[in-house]
Amino acid sequence: MTTNRCMLVLCLLGCGQDKTPMVSDGAPEEEDTGGAPPPIEVGGSELVGIGAATLILGESDLLIINRFGGDGSEDQTIIPEATFDLEAFWIDRYPFPGLEGEDWFVDGLNHEMAAQLDAWLVDYGRRACTVTELLYAAAGPDNHRYPYGDGSFDISACDPDDSNPQPLGTYNRCESALGIRDFQVRSSWGRLDAQIIAVMQDTPQAAGFPGDYTHAVWGGTSRSDTFYAPNNYGFHLHDLLEDPYQDDGFRVCAGPEAPTAEQDAAYSYWLEDLIRAGSYEVLFE
Repeated sequence: MTTNRCMLVLCLLGCGQDKTPMVSDGAPEEEDTGGAPPPIEVGGSELVGIGAATLILGESDLLIINRFGGDGSEDQTIIPEATFDLEAFWIDRYPFPGLEGEDWFVDGLNHEMAAQLDAWLVDYGRRACTVTELLYAAAGPDNHRYPYGDGSFDISACDPDDSNPQPLGTYNRCESALGIRDFQVRSSWGRLDAQIIAVMQDTPQAAGFPGDYTHAVWGGTSRSDTFYAPNNYGFHLHDLLEDPYQDDGFRVCAGPEAPTAEQDAAYSYWLEDLIRAGSYEVLFE
């Protein structure tokens, strides 16, 4: 992060204001989003505030559910339609490392690494997103099947090469209704929150949720030939000691309050070394 950007972050975040996601009194009137306030960007940090909401999310098409919802294979799992209650939260506009124009990391995470990265982020006022938060950020208040809408799968909307994708933010159409970018390129590790556990409890893969499981992989990729749904409703688990997969990414959340100015500055400093390396592996050396 440049010096100017750091000064902007410290100015915007260090003035003692309430940092809970909300719409300011002077904001222009917005289109109805089903009770969810529009996102508000925290200058420089790329975090976007998402308001609290109660809404229906998940897949309702029985043909898609039958194709990806198990069907005898424990690998094929999809999030079925259900009602979710979400508290206000903050989410990075872009996947990790979270800054427009930066490269995707060359490697991925396994369950143990994702959990450890989540724990380290606490020092910076951040954490892994929950699976429910990822679902909402991508599907939006209207529960879109794809980040770019409810139409048919469009391979040109998001980067089709998850093994060697273009820098973050390259595909302008790969954006959700809440303004969050670059879903459906790589899936994202997220926390197994209580709501998603309840919804997924009876699916073939997730039945019982072994007690050691704390994180799972949400979402699909731009590839239409994957074993799980290439849309906003994909979901799968990895064995605890399984090797990392390159096509599993990560996204940072916080909330309901944004990180402090001190946490934001420290996070930017920590992130610079990781961006230079372009790899998660350096964290675990």
